[in-house]
Amino acid sequence: MSEDAMAEVNAKTTIGYEIERSNPDGDAIISLQVDERHLNGHGIAHGGIVATLLDTAAGRTAATFFDQDRKISIVTVSMNISYLAPCTPGRVICTGHVLGGGKTSVVCEAELRDETKKLLAKAVGVFRSIGAKKWNKPATKDDG
Repeated sequence: MSEDAMAEVNAKTTIGYEIERSNPDGDAIISLQVDERHLNGHGIAHGGIVATLLDTAAGRTAATFFDQDRKISIVTVSMNISYLAPCTPGRVICTGHVLGGGKTSVVCEAELRDETKKLLAKAVGVFRSIGAKKWNKPATKDDG
């Protein structure tokens, strides 16, 4: 399994989203078949699920801004989410785009839409590069 795959295996597997495209041009598209495990007590997708999809699409887009091979670690500094319509069971698609950036930070947006292309939620976030990926780095005596 690649480092990229290992980095997302927990959230991706638990929630069940799919990476449709992670493009060197800087956009990312992920999808999810929303079902009963994603719903809150009102019968719509839990806001945390929606936030995770938005953060993932925007974060993958941010990583590509710094390194087209996404071999860089990215952290979310801040994210503002607008929940615009209920996210009901069915397939949803989340797309991320770069709005602008600099040497260590980038601003990205993400939109979540249903199969009819209705806008369900939108987010704008700031993401920071924290250097090369260090997942599964063997422990050394210097790690304390």
